[in-house]
Amino acid sequence: MGIKGYDKRVEDFFKKHNMYDEEIFKYLYQRTIMADYYDYYQNPAIGFNQYLDKKNNNELIDFVLCIPYPIDNITCINDVYQITHGLVAYDYLNKPYMDEIYWEVLPMFYEKLFELECSDPRVSKYLEQLYGCIDQNTEEKYKYGLYARDILLSNYDNNFEHTKKLSQELVNRYQKNNR
Repeated sequence: MGIKGYDKRVEDFFKKHNMYDEEIFKYLYQRTIMADYYDYYQNPAIGFNQYLDKKNNNELIDFVLCIPYPIDNITCINDVYQITHGLVAYDYLNKPYMDEIYWEVLPMFYEKLFELECSDPRVSKYLEQLYGCIDQNTEEKYKYGLYARDILLSNYDNNFEHTKKLSQELVNRYQKNNR
């Protein structure tokens, strides 16, 4: 396990990409539950769950991450995806909940980056199957997430703040053109 309880591979990934902040990761870990990814009954619990104050402009008041126990690269890529959700959410605590499209761009981008770096054919096959399920009937946030992910990959400079800003600009442009 890494310093704060996350797997060292996952933690090293966040450090390598300048996303690691000890205070934020302590906060995230306090809101993390781990489940067995390969257990039929526990797998559906894996995800990002946000708690909104409906009486106060839909402010994000808290969240919980449910991530797989780190067993292999497939569980680690799921951890990267969910923890990235947590990093995005941390920036929006006590602020109005943003459009869901924004919430998928960075997690989809960083899971793809993890795949490219780990060079595990099982991870590539896993993402190929996962992305292969995205079609015209899929929620817009996932379709746009794939599109924006590719733009971010071609403009990546290992600067997390710049990547967040660019992803927000892409979402704003998309929303302006599609509303």
